Formats: sequence, structure tokens, C-alpha cells
Amino acid sequence: MVKKALAASNASRKIGIDLRKKLFSEIHETFGGKLRMMIAGGAAVDPDILKGLRDFGILAVQGYGLTECAPLAAVNRDKFYLHTERNLEIVDAAEDGTGDIRFKGENIMLGYYKAPELTAEVIVDGWLYTGDLGFIDKDGFLHITGRRKN
Repeated sequence: MVKKALAASNASRKIGIDLRKKLFSEIHETFGGKLRMMIAGGAAVDPDILKGLRDFGILAVQGYGLTECAPLAAVNRDKFYLHTERNLEIVDAAEDGTGDIRFKGENIMLGYYKAPELTAEVIVDGWLYTGDLGFIDKDGFLHITGRRKN
């Protein structure tokens, strides 16, 4: 029954009719009936899971954050667009564009509690050096590829 409802929903969306909230109302009610968006973070989520939630009418996007960024540093949007100002950079990049991810903004911590030396290692000129590695693709999306440090 769910497979048939998904097929009907996906077909109707192709002609501009969105039946997801009606067809999958029981799922929406499980989340209180007013859920607008879910942001997954902490680890990468299988894109099929995110697509499956969207197929049920629940917008789910991947976010990236750290405790030091209180909490988000980057997140996918519900529609494709980019802000012109970016407080995220890749530095010390290799030939393939992969390098250290750093952030700057009001959401960056003031420092580690009673650890000024450690704070000085990760915050330089207002930039938080995350210890993560990644690159920014031609569309402006951040891709995290690994860790420089733990």
C-alpha cells in the first residue's frame, strides 16, 4: 500500500500536485503534524534516507556543525541557492582542492574552558580551524572528506 501511495504521490508531483501530507498524514502526525524540516548532523546520512523522508513529504537535509560552532556551520537548504557572503573557507588546499575547513562568525565559541593554549591552536584571527578536511564544489557546496586531527 505504501509503495502504491509513493508511486501515486511521485507521479502527481510531476504535474504540480503534492499529495504527500494527505497520503502520509499518519507519518506526519507521528511528528506532531507541524514538522517543517529535519536537519541531520553528527555524521553523514545515507542520501536514500533523506530522499525517502522527502518522498513522505518531510524535508530532511544534511547539516555540518561542531560544538564549537554552536552548533551549525553549514547546512543544505530547502531550495538550491547560495548566499553571496561566505564565512567558510578551505585553506592549505591540495591540487584537488581538498584542504582544512575553517569558519568565522558570531556562532564561533569564545574559547575552551580554562584552556587558552588549546583555544589558540584552533582559533586564529577569529577563524575556527575545525580539524576537518573538505572541498567546495563548483556549485558552492561543502564536501567533508576526512579529519586532519582527532
